[in-house]
Amino acid sequence: GLVALVLPSSEGLPDASKLAVIGDQLRLGFLGIWEHGDAVLLVVATGICSQFTGIFGGLILLEPQENAYTVPVNRASSILAGVASSYLAAALFGVRAPSTYEIIGALIVIAAIVVLSYPTLSAALARRRASVTAR
Repeated sequence: GLVALVLPSSEGLPDASKLAVIGDQLRLGFLGIWEHGDAVLLVVATGICSQFTGIFGGLILLEPQENAYTVPVNRASSILAGVASSYLAAALFGVRAPSTYEIIGALIVIAAIVVLSYPTLSAALARRRASVTAR
């Protein structure tokens, strides 16, 4: 939030630099939202839900049970939801769709989550196979 206050503003500049435009966007996102009373409640509720997701995800990771793989799955689904909603916003509102670089970045993050969750998933499958063969 402090970056939004420090970056220059494009106000009064005939040829606004990229840094000034970024400053304007950050300032609008962090400070301008409070000027729209109808959106504040929605933004605060979204933030609270987001924090609970992080807290409960951390609690699940602290438990040494086989359901720890659900946290990486949740994170990957969150990235996919962001990409899908970006395409939906582009189709409905004419905003810019995600670039190829953004899609590649999302795929890299999802691949990393899959690789990092592999040990947990393979251990859970091995325990399940052992319990089935023991019966």
